[in-house]
Amino acid sequence: MPNLLDIRRRIKSTKNTQQITKAMKMVSASRLRRTSERAMGARPYAERLEAVHASILARLPEADADLYQKKEGKTLIVVLAGDKGLCGAFNSNIFKAAEQMVAKRGAENCMLMTIGKKPTQHFRRHPAEIYETFSDIFRDVTYTLAENIGHILVKAFTNDECGRVVLLYNKFRNVLVQEVTEQPLLPLAPETKDDAVAHTGVEHLAEPSLQEILEDLAPRVVTTQVYQALLESCASEHAARMTAMDAATNNAKDMIEKLTLEMNKARQAAITTELIEVVSGAAAL
Repeated sequence: MPNLLDIRRRIKSTKNTQQITKAMKMVSASRLRRTSERAMGARPYAERLEAVHASILARLPEADADLYQKKEGKTLIVVLAGDKGLCGAFNSNIFKAAEQMVAKRGAENCMLMTIGKKPTQHFRRHPAEIYETFSDIFRDVTYTLAENIGHILVKAFTNDECGRVVLLYNKFRNVLVQEVTEQPLLPLAPETKDDAVAHTGVEHLAEPSLQEILEDLAPRVVTTQVYQALLESCASEHAARMTAMDAATNNAKDMIEKLTLEMNKARQAAITTELIEVVSGAAAL
């Protein structure tokens, strides 16, 4: 049986860990409220923009812009994960999905853009080519950041550096559920015309022309989808960390109770031993 000093040290260490996990849970809960509100608030705009985009495409015989042309070439996978750990399976689920995508297509046919410190570190020695990296960005997700990333992706596609761009991120459902989402980004593939018209339900009057509007709208659609993915991933990270830290805090509490019981048993055994020694000594006299 461990001695009392060792047990007391373990209890103190576990209490210190519990304080840390509890503080991290509270910080993530505070940030989750703000980030989830931003993600949920941006969804109607992104969905409406995609609906208008689909409606315009449905009324054009063919989209001539470069962002709509199917091309041969590598697949550029944009991997969005976290800047920090201690968030359960949030990062590992994305890593696993990205590795499966690369294995399916072949490392020689894929490029990776990593967004977040963790995916940048994880894929540093991966056989697939690293096209671009971003780290320490999730503390303040801005539309300007999404514009910069979208500009890089559009440039890579229009310069024929890749033939397809895919977003891979955790979509925020609720505090307990974050869904790994694989979202094709480029080329901008339209819905079927019947679905697009039924989805919007309105006829758009366009000046000067639908084609010119589409050429201006296409980069905005890309940027908006990137921005929404960043917001969803950020909210999902805080939700996953809050859940993980809550579980860690509860586990620390259970461990403290178990160690306290073990300490009391050890102390009682030590007292009993001393009493037996005293009684035995007295009997010997």
